[in-house]
Amino acid sequence: MSSFKPLILSVAFVLCALLSAASSHADNSVLPAVPTPEPISPAGGFSGNIGLYSQYVIRGVTYSREKPALQGDIQYDFPNGWYIGLWASNVSRYTIYGAPMETDPYGGYIGSVGDVTYDIGAWHWTFFGGNTPVARVTYDTLEGYFGLAYKSVNMRYWREFTDYFGVGAQSAGPDFGLISNGNSIGSSYTELNFNPELPYGLTLQLHAARQVVKHYESMNFNDYRIGLEKDLGNNWAVNLAHSETTANSAVFTDGRGLDTARPKWAFFVRKGF
Repeated sequence: MSSFKPLILSVAFVLCALLSAASSHADNSVLPAVPTPEPISPAGGFSGNIGLYSQYVIRGVTYSREKPALQGDIQYDFPNGWYIGLWASNVSRYTIYGAPMETDPYGGYIGSVGDVTYDIGAWHWTFFGGNTPVARVTYDTLEGYFGLAYKSVNMRYWREFTDYFGVGAQSAGPDFGLISNGNSIGSSYTELNFNPELPYGLTLQLHAARQVVKHYESMNFNDYRIGLEKDLGNNWAVNLAHSETTANSAVFTDGRGLDTARPKWAFFVRKGF
């Protein structure tokens, strides 16, 4: 256990306790915090960003084997609150076997009731050429999501409409070392985030989440993140964050021996447009 973990746990304890309690009373609950759609402009139009990341970390797991990643996002906002977008990043072929890149289309609707903003949509994780090495099952995953935001606090619930990143009856044993227990459709990921603004253009980022993979309990875990982002002006930003998980290292160690869910630091510089 790293010396940094007690700080993260103390900050996120209440959030994670609520999520864990909820998942223990539900039949199922699961699953990169992924890029949040940009606020909708009343006039509509395009927005996006591109950034260089020290590694690609999603939901506490590295998808780039702790190597640098170039990531970008482009989104079109309709004046009535609807939006569509495309998010992309390089990934490691040894984490997502055979896939050099991830390209995710998404879309949804953002609205508000008073000071509360709600967001509902769908996200398709697309790994071209990515299949589990033995059963040859695709990692592609379709998720729906629903989010609520109030000032600097937001939550989001994600639910799988397909198997969870290739985990299913055919692949569970040969590819993941698990006892086959059917499909993983209906898995979910529930996250809570607190992002208060600080002086000098800084934003503190606190995150706690609970992932539960339907029918495959050994893949369930919590993840925590604490970060600090600096607004440099002219749509430039830099960010430093530390992530940890409670994931089972035996399940999340890749074919080359890297525990992809181990504690990690990540840094990025990003330009918005």
